[in-house]
Amino acid sequence: MSRILANAPHLQRLRPKLCFHYLFVSLLLLIVLPPHMEGVIGVAITEAMLSLVMLSSLYLVVEQKRSLYVGIALFLPAMFLSWNEVYIGQQFAHYVPAAANIVFFGFVSIQIFRYLIKQLHPNTEMVLAATSLYLILGVLWAFIYAALELKYPGSFNLGARIDSGTFSELLSDMVYFSFVTLTTLGYGDISPQNSFSESWVVLEAVLGQFYVAIVLARILGLYVARELDEESNGSDEN
Repeated sequence: MSRILANAPHLQRLRPKLCFHYLFVSLLLLIVLPPHMEGVIGVAITEAMLSLVMLSSLYLVVEQKRSLYVGIALFLPAMFLSWNEVYIGQQFAHYVPAAANIVFFGFVSIQIFRYLIKQLHPNTEMVLAATSLYLILGVLWAFIYAALELKYPGSFNLGARIDSGTFSELLSDMVYFSFVTLTTLGYGDISPQNSFSESWVVLEAVLGQFYVAIVLARILGLYVARELDEESNGSDEN
């Protein structure tokens, strides 16, 4: 075990310093700021925060050329299609922008998950990575819900929540609903209305429960393994 943990710093060098700090902060800004803004400013703030999250996500793989190239290839169309609402003043009448972001955040989720699986040295970066992945899953499902609503109008009973009908406003409502589902709070003010949306809601709720249990167990297990290894080394020295 000690030899395995000794090799852990090598895994740390695969990620830039403080990369998960930047991602975690940008995700919090994306969740908290947009609901307080309205009109064109609200749209611009939403897209700016979304772009910041994307750039922070790319920073995770800046030292891995192959993953970086794939990330850039997914980032450019997602950013262009998202900012379309700001520059042109209207959003595509279908789910293409949402789908582009689904692919990008799916890629980011895989990268962070791979990091958590390979990481053998529990530290602050690992905890932030696990927390960031949890938040990204919420954002990812928000885009899935937005895509469903755009492709199949009426998939969710949004009522009078959307006044201007912009994609940014729809996304803000879906982010709220996604995290309510992920944490299984279930307020009931927004609910799925067809089999497509119901299946994705169930999947997110189940994923949210299993994620917390599995990731917490892994992190605690690594901490316990390190403590036992340190105690064993101390006994051998004595």
